[in-house]
Amino acid sequence: MGKWIATRIAQNDVSYHGSSIVREYPAEHHLEIPGMRRGFLLACHVGERAPDVQILLGETPTRTHTLCLGTHHVLFFFAHRKHPERSLHAWQELDVWLKGTYNDLVEAWLILPHRTEEAEHLGTRLICDENAVLGRAYSISEDGLVLVRPDGYVGFLGRPFSLEQVRAYLASIFVGMI
Repeated sequence: MGKWIATRIAQNDVSYHGSSIVREYPAEHHLEIPGMRRGFLLACHVGERAPDVQILLGETPTRTHTLCLGTHHVLFFFAHRKHPERSLHAWQELDVWLKGTYNDLVEAWLILPHRTEEAEHLGTRLICDENAVLGRAYSISEDGLVLVRPDGYVGFLGRPFSLEQVRAYLASIFVGMI
């Protein structure tokens, strides 16, 4: 009984999976086991609590939940693991659009498998995921997009990334705000 109460108070069993406020792309990645308890899932899904992972920002260790504190949404853009240079144009397009449209609402981070000189000159928020720890936590094997809501839950998940899908999702949740 004590564990049940602690879980409820900590909101560890809350899920928005299946709600209209979350979206997964493509749709066949949806979790199809209703009522499955959190903590037993091997893959990250929308509507679930965002995984907390130890990362390095430059040389400074921090946690992903630290990046997600506050009132803004956090977008993680995972560049292609084997060929990150192929993703940089899409990242730049998305980053410019976000800054022009949702600057005060969405904070975007570029996730690269390793540092590149080209990425260093972008003047962007950058996380190097050399051991794929962050990618595994969010179930991103190649490339993808993850939007973490201000309450710490995954609101959008795209595997592979789709700029059109994340734009449509943001337009649906920020109706009348821009």
